[in-house]
Amino acid sequence: MKKFILGLLTVSLMFTVGCWKKEEKAADTGEVIITVNDSKITKKEYDQLYKEQADMSFLTQQNIDLESPQNKLFALIIKNSVINELIMRELINQELAKRNIEITKKDVDNKINEIIKKVGGKSKLEATLTLNNISKKQFHQNIEKDLKIQKLLENSLIDTKVSENEIKEFYEKNKKEKFEYPNMVRAKHILVSVSDADVKEVLKAQNPEITDAELVKEVQKEFDKAKEKAEKILKQVKNNPEKFEDIAKSSSDDYTSAQNGGDLGFFTEEEMVPEFSKVAFSQKPGTVSDLVKSDYGYHIIMVVDRKEAGTTPLSEVHDDIQKYLANQKKMEATYKLLDGLKNSAKITYVNDEYNTDKIEKEVKELAEKQMPKEMMKK
Repeated sequence: MKKFILGLLTVSLMFTVGCWKKEEKAADTGEVIITVNDSKITKKEYDQLYKEQADMSFLTQQNIDLESPQNKLFALIIKNSVINELIMRELINQELAKRNIEITKKDVDNKINEIIKKVGGKSKLEATLTLNNISKKQFHQNIEKDLKIQKLLENSLIDTKVSENEIKEFYEKNKKEKFEYPNMVRAKHILVSVSDADVKEVLKAQNPEITDAELVKEVQKEFDKAKEKAEKILKQVKNNPEKFEDIAKSSSDDYTSAQNGGDLGFFTEEEMVPEFSKVAFSQKPGTVSDLVKSDYGYHIIMVVDRKEAGTTPLSEVHDDIQKYLANQKKMEATYKLLDGLKNSAKITYVNDEYNTDKIEKEVKELAEKQMPKEMMKK
């Protein structure tokens, strides 16, 4: 069930966090590399967008040098993406102008406020953008582009409404895989973090000459300190179980759950490490565990609720399915619209180095050489 809901979020954000960039061309008299109908795309535009997409990619974040010959495959994949992006952007802009479609600043602001409400506040939206390496300016531009595509779809009279029969059919078809759930427990926890590997790494960095015997002693000292701290927190919790949330917020090293008073929500036995699950699934709601040691450190667990295995009724997921199917239809309609624009356009590669057919051929050849045959078959 959790995977399905997360899938909805991914799809719903797909149109708002794409790689669309600026709406109007600045004056650019550089080398023309492609023409799209009567419009020109220059090398300067290509270079700018290539840098932006490369900077956004996990490759740059992992300090992978795209200029290195050994990374040519990755560089070509980004190059092909950038060229297609520039062409599609131009085609959309031309179609928008042809249909006299405009989106106002107020439209964009209203959509952003709507998204802020959905994700739970401005700070959460900003955190999501930071995590995905997307600037506020770029996000605003993405929203504007999404709204314009939406207007194009509406103007094309493409129906993305979802019927009750489609919702019921999806539910029945996916009931076992997406809507049946095993036994689940909802629990809160407090973590005092200590890891054997992390402690050893820190100690070795501080003293490269440390012997194995000394290392074992020092690691044990760190575990003793963590256990002593956890025992003090456990005593607080046992004396005041009603203050578990406050204690979790101030004391837990699991900062994500600590913000919610240690609440982990409902989870299955397989979703947690064995030591944690064994205790959580054996406790009664309202009870607090003794210290539970795992590879993450020492846990204090309070079970909140239990849920026996079953099937989520259609009434509870009806709206989620409706949104999911509507987004699927919107995606399909968008691809159809963009393919139509591209197929009816006159695209000329003035500089053959930017011909997508040749780039895609080279990508395929390099991929076949570099990737295992088993992966290529898949």
